[in-house]
Amino acid sequence: MSRCDRLVVVTNATVLGLAATARLCARLPGSARTLVVRGSGVPIAQVARATGVREVVSMTDQRRLDESVDLGLGPVRGRRGPLSRAAVEVLAGAPRGPVG
Repeated sequence: MSRCDRLVVVTNATVLGLAATARLCARLPGSARTLVVRGSGVPIAQVARATGVREVVSMTDQRRLDESVDLGLGPVRGRRGPLSRAAVEVLAGAPRGPVG
């Protein structure tokens, strides 16, 4: 992780998920972090305050996402799903740099 220009952390919008994310983000170097929060129930402002991450993207829960990943099918099954839209939003905010 120390060699990454940008790090995206995905977490659930639960007390346990946010507590674990806060511990993880406290140990991560640099400030180039983006947090994607799955589900609802916790306002983004509170998520940012609890985790210390300024860039927070929210997404609705995607049905069968956990199962798809567990089966090795990958997380993105279509361009219109919640995870795909969140990925586009994260990439839109990413700094442009040299490729390759």
